[in-house]
Amino acid sequence: MEPITITLLLVLPTLFLAFISLGVVTTNSIDNITKKQVEIYDGKTSSAIAYLLNKNYRVDPDNIPWLRPAMKKIASEYEINGKNGHKIKYKCHIAASEMDFDKIIPQLSEYLIRNKIYHKFAPGYKVARKSMGDQYGKIATIYCKSYEDFQQVYSGAISLANKGYTGISYSNFVRGNHNMKYEVEIPGTNSILYYTIEKVDGKYCGPDRDPYHYEHRLNFLMNNMGRGPLDNKFELKNVINKELIKDYHKAGIDMVSNTRNFRELFSRFNNESMIFTYAFAYEDRFRNDLLDQMKYLIEKNNYGDSKDDKKNILEKSSGFTRALGIRNKVIELCK
Repeated sequence: MEPITITLLLVLPTLFLAFISLGVVTTNSIDNITKKQVEIYDGKTSSAIAYLLNKNYRVDPDNIPWLRPAMKKIASEYEINGKNGHKIKYKCHIAASEMDFDKIIPQLSEYLIRNKIYHKFAPGYKVARKSMGDQYGKIATIYCKSYEDFQQVYSGAISLANKGYTGISYSNFVRGNHNMKYEVEIPGTNSILYYTIEKVDGKYCGPDRDPYHYEHRLNFLMNNMGRGPLDNKFELKNVINKELIKDYHKAGIDMVSNTRNFRELFSRFNNESMIFTYAFAYEDRFRNDLLDQMKYLIEKNNYGDSKDDKKNILEKSSGFTRALGIRNKVIELCK
């Protein structure tokens, strides 16, 4: 064998390892779908994305654009028995500032794989930018199969925060079309860890879904406080953003003002926007505004279509009027 051939055989493995350590990816082993999503989401220059690709993360054609690990998907996420017989599943999101994107992802990936917790990552920096739109901030989605998994995720986020890494503050999500505004920022994690409801009774809470939409995530979270796997990590009154409450307040008052009678009013609250009722409970003036609107409908005798509606309406309104702390006042108005 020629000396030059022997030298190449000895040197090539070393060069390959050097490329890997530098975050350089050999693209001939990466499918075109993954390549395209990395390019679209500005991940080509990211050392974190290079790390994931070298660890065999790839885009699932059925779940574009997210990078998934080469590990078995979990059969089912952690589920609790919620109020009123609901079955509720939770999940976590990880947010990372663009500055710390390349630092957080490799460490988080190694931690989650070591602890056998299923997850997926964004394919590039674009998701860390507000211009991303509804998916802004979702650097990683984590699917926990057990209560213990959630505690591991929390511990991992605390560890990242203790290293000085930062996520994206909740205040960045409140205005605009950002789905993360329907989640809770877990205190002590430098805005890295977010927590929310994934499914209710097996049905995903999201856009254009029936019967639950994104706003129902906070509703079910609030209504089942103390039952969720990370509920003991925060106080609800400290994490609900007042600016968001104002938005709910305005939308709720508009909804009340545009209803023709109490039957329609309670139907809309129960089926479309229960989140408003809980948001109102944090501000006395919101409760008073709603009470004034209800009084107006009562004075106009707009209960519904029959003489028996008053009693039925009061029974149907019990839940949300009690949540608002105005149950007794409504009963007095309806006498």
